[in-house]
Amino acid sequence: MNSMTTKVHLVTIVCGNELEERVARDLAALGGISGFTVTRANGRGLHGPRKFGVTDSANIRLEILVVPPWADKVVAMLVANYQGDPLTAFVQEVLALPQSHFLLTSPTSADADLSSTAPPR
Repeated sequence: MNSMTTKVHLVTIVCGNELEERVARDLAALGGISGFTVTRANGRGLHGPRKFGVTDSANIRLEILVVPPWADKVVAMLVANYQGDPLTAFVQEVLALPQSHFLLTSPTSADADLSSTAPPR
């Protein structure tokens, strides 16, 4: 591993455009997510083609880089709040930089207050 990078988790959420504001509100309600990236995602899947257009609503791809305890918290929120909604999520361990955004002390207990692990911005 490069000394300028650090291991974090990339949480990727793919859902219908109509869920974007709801997901954003739920992430903000967690109290420690300082930002995320949203891109439009055209594709084909279980529900057929989803293309962005005037009369059509595309999927979005929302990506968040967080320390591992926050990835668990995001996934738990998605499981609790999005049963039956057109949403898919996955988590990957990645190397990120600048390292200073992610040099944090993580709690040792899953029940610990995660607000102390919020990335500085």
